[in-house]
Amino acid sequence: MDNKHSLTGFVFNRLREDILNGKYKENDELKEMAIAKELNVSRTPVREAIRQLEFEGLVESIPNKATYVIGISIKDVKDIYEMRASLERLCAKKAIDNMTDDIMEKLEEIVDLSMFYNEKGKYDNILELDNRFHELL
Repeated sequence: MDNKHSLTGFVFNRLREDILNGKYKENDELKEMAIAKELNVSRTPVREAIRQLEFEGLVESIPNKATYVIGISIKDVKDIYEMRASLERLCAKKAIDNMTDDIMEKLEEIVDLSMFYNEKGKYDNILELDNRFHELL
């Protein structure tokens, strides 16, 4: 990391992913020192990242006390998927207009690999392939 902002961004993205993936659960306390040590950074980028997480509504900081994970509610998840579905419909329409044979082959390969990994129960691989699929679209 070459500057403070990218270091804060790294910490923010890592904590955000950890919250959304369930590493930190609702009501878990985020301890600045422990996070800084785990990520091998100072407390400053951790503190700044926590402020950003608070702005996003994922954590709540109680001054002079602690920071707790709020997490996301079922309603939040439903809203997110509803918005994502709308965006993906738009993306699919635009993708059709710009589709090439090369891109179609790559998409088909990703689908085939996803089916293979599904049979093997390798869900992490499927998630990675899903991300690649959407990036191609």
